[in-house]
Amino acid sequence: MGAGGPRANRWARPFRVAAGVAVLMAVPVACSSSSTTTSAGSTSSITSAASTTANTATTTAAPAFPVDVQNCGQTLHFDQAPKAVVSMDQVATEALLGLGAGDAVKGTANEASPIWDTYKAAYDKIPVLADGGYPSKEVLLGASPDLVVGNLQFFTYSGFPPGSNFTRDELAAKSIKGFTLRCDDDTEVTQDLLYQRYVQLGQIFGRKAQAEAFVKQVKDGIAATGKSLQNTTPVSTFYYSGGQGPLGTYGQAQEGLVLSGGKNLFADQPALVGGMPPTVSAEQVVQRNPAAILVEDTGALDPSEPSVQQKIDYLTKALASTDAVKNKRFCTVDFYDFQGGLRTVAAVKKVAQCLHPDVSF
Repeated sequence: MGAGGPRANRWARPFRVAAGVAVLMAVPVACSSSSTTTSAGSTSSITSAASTTANTATTTAAPAFPVDVQNCGQTLHFDQAPKAVVSMDQVATEALLGLGAGDAVKGTANEASPIWDTYKAAYDKIPVLADGGYPSKEVLLGASPDLVVGNLQFFTYSGFPPGSNFTRDELAAKSIKGFTLRCDDDTEVTQDLLYQRYVQLGQIFGRKAQAEAFVKQVKDGIAATGKSLQNTTPVSTFYYSGGQGPLGTYGQAQEGLVLSGGKNLFADQPALVGGMPPTVSAEQVVQRNPAAILVEDTGALDPSEPSVQQKIDYLTKALASTDAVKNKRFCTVDFYDFQGGLRTVAAVKKVAQCLHPDVSF
């Protein structure tokens, strides 16, 4: 799940905890044999446009209040824009900065990957309430928020370990509203659903126009890669999240991979099994014979986990008979970057470049 926080060692047993479960997950890095690239960076084509909204809320049109917004089965009513927001994880923080609402963010947490370059200056002004995890109840209240924003509903109102933070009802009793980008009852989180949530978040801050501009920027960026992929065939790809023995993977289509010109080898698996992403055996992977392997990089999230190169070395032996290994077709993705926003624009393009090296992007 991805916004950081304590997690079990998935080299022994694949596990996800914190703020961004595998519905859109992944991040770019590189292709080819064993070389990799880190992904804290930015792309010039998506940086300049974002800079007009990433920092402050000083150039907004007259806000339309009061406003009611539906979120995860509740109606949130706002007579004015929130003045003090705590963002519970990096995904939510980058969404808020993308809308230009950074001035209202009085605390962030759960940085599990280097902040996107476009947002770094604004991010550096925000107090970090918890490194690699969720703020405690006391620390959260110390920021005096009138709104809490998170990526995943469950962890936003639970913390980790589950139950270590306020429930949504407990926050409401303290006159603190809550908004999450992904709801527990969402059957599938798609880019289109995230676009709707970005616009809702913009309405909450009286920044609907900025939110719509942000959505257009993301849509246009992803569409540009899609145009380059028009005449290509999706590449059968094993999406590897970690682990030995049982190998962690992701079920369903995985929209980020699809947008990158890939086809999930285990799309027939459910998104979650007992609340966890599915696992498969090496024999199952060999039988399906992927043309490429997408390796998830969780090094920034948990430095104790194996490096990307160690994972590639292991897979090279465990899946030696597959076309992916024979042709050294390894791509690498960070834990976060298919989670939405400008990261996803860059991630889709970079993974596409890895899967389709002969295409001009």
